[in-house]
Amino acid sequence: MSNPLRCDRCAQPLESDDAISIIEGVCARCRGTAAVDASLPKPAPRRIVPPPFVPPLRGSTVHRPMNYIPPPSVSYTPPTSRPAPKHTPREPLPQPAAPFAAQPIGRRQPVIPGYNTPPEALTTSRLRRRRRDLLIGVTVGLIITVALTGYFINGRTDTVALHLPRGDASVPVTLTVKPAWASIVMDGKSVGPADAAGKVRLNLPNDGSTLKWLEVSAKGYHGIRQPLSAFGGIGDVNIELIQKPYELTVRTNPPDADVWINNQMKGRTPTTLSLLPGQKATLAVKRAGYEPITREIAPPVDAERISLDLALAVAGPSIHVDSEPPGAQLLVNGKPRGLTPIDLRLEPEWLGKPVQLTAELPGYDPTTTTVNIPSAPDAAVAPTKLTLAALSPRIAIVTEPPGSTVMIDGEEKGIAPLTVKLPAGRSGSTVIIEATHGAGRYGKQELKVPSPGQTARLSMALQASPTGVVFLLAPSADAGADHFALLGHINEQIHRLTGEQRFAVVVATESGPRVWPEEGGACDATSDRKIRAYDLVRSVRPANAGELAPALDAAMKFRPTIIWLATANAISGEQLDRMGAIAQGKGGAIHVVTTTPGADESELREWTAAHKGTLTVLGRSRPSRMAYDTKSDH
Repeated sequence: MSNPLRCDRCAQPLESDDAISIIEGVCARCRGTAAVDASLPKPAPRRIVPPPFVPPLRGSTVHRPMNYIPPPSVSYTPPTSRPAPKHTPREPLPQPAAPFAAQPIGRRQPVIPGYNTPPEALTTSRLRRRRRDLLIGVTVGLIITVALTGYFINGRTDTVALHLPRGDASVPVTLTVKPAWASIVMDGKSVGPADAAGKVRLNLPNDGSTLKWLEVSAKGYHGIRQPLSAFGGIGDVNIELIQKPYELTVRTNPPDADVWINNQMKGRTPTTLSLLPGQKATLAVKRAGYEPITREIAPPVDAERISLDLALAVAGPSIHVDSEPPGAQLLVNGKPRGLTPIDLRLEPEWLGKPVQLTAELPGYDPTTTTVNIPSAPDAAVAPTKLTLAALSPRIAIVTEPPGSTVMIDGEEKGIAPLTVKLPAGRSGSTVIIEATHGAGRYGKQELKVPSPGQTARLSMALQASPTGVVFLLAPSADAGADHFALLGHINEQIHRLTGEQRFAVVVATESGPRVWPEEGGACDATSDRKIRAYDLVRSVRPANAGELAPALDAAMKFRPTIIWLATANAISGEQLDRMGAIAQGKGGAIHVVTTTPGADESELREWTAAHKGTLTVLGRSRPSRMAYDTKSDH
């Protein structure tokens, strides 16, 4: 069956499933072309131009019908400024296969739809058919919609039937309330109580015009008041009350603790919070220095308030301990507690007490520190960091007899037996170890420092020590010739030293004691050493002397058996007391040589006698100028 609907523009049949084309009367192709033509300049209006007259052939006759309409001829001249179209040109109107031939007079030319039918008649006929089809479609759709709606409504809705008993009998109604213990009042009179399921039987008058006011209430719930009548024809009534928000009051001892609900901070104790009845609440109470408390809160059944009084237990102090390098074993008072870094939680009994922390790591020396824990539970403890040093070489020294004083490279290390830890950089080097016991025993030995982490053991048997002599010079700027007399006396004593003795020279200057030899302790009394000592003593010039006490302390480090103290200044009692404190318990004899004994010569003599020495005053037996030899000095 051919489609009666055609496009108003191109006269092509319209698609039967294209609703827009049917309504507008224009096919989709022409609609797209129209959108492009709208943006282009409008062409000149059409005008029908009759075909040119063709003269008949000689000897022939052309007969034209009376109603002959020549075929349309469109002449269109586009403007010169119009751009080239960007769309596919529409198909031309259908043309007759052959020109109209001459027909006999009286016969009508056949009408071709869309070609020689008047446009007004063609448009009016199509619009009528189109409107008719649209109206039919809309009407059928509405009828189907109404029918389906009625079907679903009638199929899913139960008909409520009202069955009222005749006469004066009452209408029974079953009332179900939740919670079951709710209070039921009808027209001011209590009804019930309800059973365990919350059900109660009510009797309503069968007079449909009578209303009964029903009130249901319960503590902690919103009450309900509603009318009830037998006219409604309802056999069961269900009422469920809505629970009110309840209050949660939290108090702690001590107060000022943080209150958290479902991991959200809500305030500090004491505090009162409002919670929803259907809300699952997890309560957490926290305070620094105390153990946290966590509880699940269930909404109350028949109350509007929950009160909690919580006692916080004191927690042990917390301290963060780290080490360099990390990963060291941490010991607390000798007990292992884990690897660093660690957040250490101590027991409450450590509050207000010192705690010893030790870090141990293979390849490193253990390190220990003491941390004082505050007594207040909420007081913060500062973080602690322990720095471990790489393993150092060690030397374990044992002497015979024990109790000897040990020196390594001239530096006193302690009393034997002892273990000396040296810097790691000294591994492989050689050190000189000396040990003295009083003034009579002495030992000396060289030892190679072991590798880091290893311990070298040394046992030293002390022998009777040779006599050690220290010459202590205290020059004076005002001494004059006495100064050179003192130098000559000291050089004479150096000359008398034997090869078995050892000696050293100490000069008290304003900048501090000057010691010779500078390293390695006292030197042997060889000829070359004596000559160097002569030159050193002669080089001492008159000047302001320094303190005698520091110079004597420097002399005592050589562990001498004899000390010669040469000074041109008077020695006060205060200086004697300080020197006596330094020399106490160290043995050895202290001889004093001076040119000016001072106001109390007897006190100086008694002091030297107490220290097993003598007092020599130069210039009494001979003039001091005889001790000055310019040729030998210069």
